[in-house]
Amino acid sequence: MNSVEAILLTKIKAAEPTLDILGSDKKILQTVQQDFANYVKFTFMKEETRNLDCNQKLEQLMNEDANEFESFLTVWIGNWLNKWKKRVKLVLENTIQEKQCSTSDTATHSIDTGFKWKSLEQKQEMLNMITSTLIKNGEICCTQPLAENILTKESSKIKKSQTNDREQVFTLLNSALSRAREIAHISGPLIHVKVDKGYFKATKSCTEIVSS
Repeated sequence: MNSVEAILLTKIKAAEPTLDILGSDKKILQTVQQDFANYVKFTFMKEETRNLDCNQKLEQLMNEDANEFESFLTVWIGNWLNKWKKRVKLVLENTIQEKQCSTSDTATHSIDTGFKWKSLEQKQEMLNMITSTLIKNGEICCTQPLAENILTKESSKIKKSQTNDREQVFTLLNSALSRAREIAHISGPLIHVKVDKGYFKATKSCTEIVSS
């Protein structure tokens, strides 16, 4: 764990003391680390440097003014936790229900609809654009699975009759970015995280201990 990850851990524990961040709630820590890296990547890094190690940029920001960085991180963590509570719903592993997006089964490849990627780089570039759009519209939580889900669903709408590569890419990009902007106006959960019954038992026990 590097210094930035350690600060993230400290800030989350300070904001939500009841979380077992290294135990039953470790998914939160994993997600916030990824989300913060994406936020820094698409907010503070120039396009030509985004392929570089994001941790280096984080370390740079922290070293430039540690106090300012920590103050910023406190506010950002608070905003992220509010988004987590609004956007994420915990469901039992054996619960079957319709969902818009799931962190457990979000596809990383478009389903077989006739749309073919020229390269992984082309696909990643589009994912980056979707992620950036989500962040610019205030969706800072679960940005990776949301972007992947949007791309998967929108690519499934591409008609097989569209044989022009440029037309397909343009159509897909427009629809995906439009969907990313629309999400900001949707209320309620967007992500369903599957957990087992033991999670709720652990959470109840933790709450009882804190309340006593």
